[in-house]
Amino acid sequence: MVEGGAPPSSKTEFTECWRTTWRTPYIMRLALSAGIGGLLFGYDTGVISGALLYIREDFREVDKKTWLQETIVSMAVAGAIIGAAVGGWMNDALGRKKSILIADVVFFVGAIVMGAAPAPWVIIIGRIVVGLGVGMASMTAPLYISEASPHRIRGALVSCNGMLITGGQFLSYLINLAFTKAPGTWRWMLGVAGLPALVQFILMLSLPESPRWLYRANKVDEARAILEKIYPEEEISNLESAKFGNSSTCPTYVSAVNPTAWNCMTCLKQECGFCASEVKDLAPGACLAASDNIRDLCRGEHRTWYSKGCPSKIGIFAVILLGLYIIMYAPGMGTVPWIVNSEIYPLRYRGTGGGIAAVSNWTANLIVSETYLTLTKALGSAGTFLLFAGFSLIGLIFIYLLVPETKGMQFEEVEKLLQKGFRPKLFAPKDTKGKAKVEE
Repeated sequence: MVEGGAPPSSKTEFTECWRTTWRTPYIMRLALSAGIGGLLFGYDTGVISGALLYIREDFREVDKKTWLQETIVSMAVAGAIIGAAVGGWMNDALGRKKSILIADVVFFVGAIVMGAAPAPWVIIIGRIVVGLGVGMASMTAPLYISEASPHRIRGALVSCNGMLITGGQFLSYLINLAFTKAPGTWRWMLGVAGLPALVQFILMLSLPESPRWLYRANKVDEARAILEKIYPEEEISNLESAKFGNSSTCPTYVSAVNPTAWNCMTCLKQECGFCASEVKDLAPGACLAASDNIRDLCRGEHRTWYSKGCPSKIGIFAVILLGLYIIMYAPGMGTVPWIVNSEIYPLRYRGTGGGIAAVSNWTANLIVSETYLTLTKALGSAGTFLLFAGFSLIGLIFIYLLVPETKGMQFEEVEKLLQKGFRPKLFAPKDTKGKAKVEE
């Protein structure tokens, strides 16, 4: 009997992951190499927030037009929607490895275009191209890791991709800080994004295709050779005899973390008095005291204006709370939906199903990123984030009631759980106490 969750185990998944990868480092090599796709995803969502401040300085039309700022930010998401849709087809037709390699090439080209852009419209084109690569990588990387991982530690390994997404955002902020005093500022910030793509391209050349995709393509010998590096001999026979069914579901993800990353520097600069351009120091009140003219005014009759207009001296709390927000997001919605999405589809629909889910994700992000600055002007920062909190609450209820637990289950068990009638907690009989049971 399979019961909407993982079978009992005396070991935690991460402990088992550590022991397994210690014995078989090849597994971790696969996971980390493919996980660089998550790093690209995170870097792109984070780097634009700092780069946009300097783009506004170089191109005055961008500084004057809010819609142009939103377009520069959101065109990467528009590209990601197309990339995720195309990536779903590519994953099934060409394989997971080739899809990652193509995504790396596309991302690298987009980074070069952005770094060399002579005008805002060229930046927008570069953002679209980068978005294509991000969309492909966002759904291919967790799929590749999931299919190349032993089921006991699959969740832990796929979570590496989620951790690298957040790590990519953190890296982007460090890169932004490193280039604030360099000539060309935003060009370096955006252009450096091509380096991780180049590194992943080189690493993936020496790695194999997904063994499950090879089975589907009737390349059994190649698949078995890969599985021998991952599984014990007795488990390989079980995998070879597995049958795949017809069920497919599509989760969608809506969150505020990406628009927060894309616009956080603009938000902090406006609301908390940080300055990233005039003084090169992140200090509350520094913007208003940056020039001799303002200092003269402050010493004279406009001293009252200065004391009333000076930003709060506790702006650092905004940074702390933003960090707490990311810390809570990373191990939850930043990681788990990608794990679930890589587990719940039958093999022949896995690329297409993952592509549909990724398109849903990026479409929601496009809507949010296109309206974020407009919402903050209409509702204020507090009202905007309260709105996002409301969506998060709806998502919490939906996930708790309707999404099955798949931890520790093999792909075939997950498929049976869904194919034979998974009943969500909302509709489960009272005697099961909300746990959906499926008899094998």
